[in-house]
Amino acid sequence: MAMATDSHTWPLWWRILILINLCIYTTLGNLFAACVSPLLVVFAEEFHVSVTDTSHLPTYCVLTIGLSNLLAIPISQYIGKRYTILISMVIFMAVNIWSAYCTTFTELQASRIVGGLGAGIVEALGPLIVTECFSEGHLASAMVLYSFSLGAGASIGPVIAGLVYNGLHDWPWVFKITAIIAGVNLLTSIIMLPETTTRIPHAETASASGADVEKSSAFETEHTVQATRESLQETASLRQIWIERSFFWTLPDIKAESNFFVLFLQPFSLLTSPAVLLTSITFGVLIAFTVMISIIYSTVLSMPPMLWTPLKVGLLNLSSIIGLMIGMPTGGILADIFYRRSARRNDGMAIRESRLKALFPGAIITPVGLVLIGVVLQKHLSWVGLAFGWLMMNIGLTAVANVMLTYSVDCYPWRSAHIGVIVNVIKNLVGFGTSYGVVPWWRNWSLKYIM
Repeated sequence: MAMATDSHTWPLWWRILILINLCIYTTLGNLFAACVSPLLVVFAEEFHVSVTDTSHLPTYCVLTIGLSNLLAIPISQYIGKRYTILISMVIFMAVNIWSAYCTTFTELQASRIVGGLGAGIVEALGPLIVTECFSEGHLASAMVLYSFSLGAGASIGPVIAGLVYNGLHDWPWVFKITAIIAGVNLLTSIIMLPETTTRIPHAETASASGADVEKSSAFETEHTVQATRESLQETASLRQIWIERSFFWTLPDIKAESNFFVLFLQPFSLLTSPAVLLTSITFGVLIAFTVMISIIYSTVLSMPPMLWTPLKVGLLNLSSIIGLMIGMPTGGILADIFYRRSARRNDGMAIRESRLKALFPGAIITPVGLVLIGVVLQKHLSWVGLAFGWLMMNIGLTAVANVMLTYSVDCYPWRSAHIGVIVNVIKNLVGFGTSYGVVPWWRNWSLKYIM
């Protein structure tokens, strides 16, 4: 069977496998960052350091995950997205093995830093790969799985850590299990994560300048790019495409457009875009609260008078996973429904802003969840209130942040990777700043006034 070499035209099952491999790796990276949360007291006792010192273990990883996003585009421009991701997978798997055999707290800190550098690469390339594999009419539905994976790792990590430690009373097995999953993910990615880059004239060339793109019709630009894409199609068998895109030394589509330093700085030009800036702030605030509340929960609930075990602290994170899943239909399917409906009403020319109507449910539920968490902690109410507040807050990551991310990619489809870099760098820097500066203050306040 002959088909176009453009990744949009590949079989749906293959594109879904690409998305699954991408999301699993993204989940593992955030799982690695968050899995230590229920074990902070355990680490403090074993390495003879304070809980304040151990509370920074997630912080180091969050910071380096954000910084490593900046390296993704320059490296992928030279060797391709496939090999960039596979190399980072090898580093990530090796670091998990290293973490399992750390004998000092300093060594554990170092492994967290290096692990974040490996895990963050995929976050920047995720939006671009999703955009290359799925059409505009189904973009939000595919992108919401990527957004889900960003939050799922932070939620699943403490659950797995709590279960493993409760069953084995041996914290290194948390990292051993992550290393095993990473190894399986590496093998499946070698087989089913091809190079998705198809070099075509970008939307910038559809008009005289970037300013003209903003002034011209969004629909005209989209149709111009699509027509160009169709005119450049080459046909080949599925087997030929798989071999060419999976096992190559060089590809004509992989070519650095500028030097490494210029490529490193390019994403920052998008900070002038209100859509990208607001998306970054939205992700940053939500991730910051996720990191902050996760650490607060693990500290407050593990200390007297609550004395929760790592298992109980970990299981509380199940509520956040449920919240992410509840928000997925709104941030994905509903946003796409609004987009396709606008296309039908406008002679096939969809209005990008039509997706933004899907923001409202999550925009209301998420702040209410944060208020609920604060009230429950201050009034010494049941842990059930904490679970419901945690659930409501995490709805925002898939129901709000994903809609904004999809809208930003709609506005600049040819710069999806740059959007991924900016969004993930800002969200991780905000998460780092919050957990490093605000969490110690909030933890001390909570231990003094809440407990």
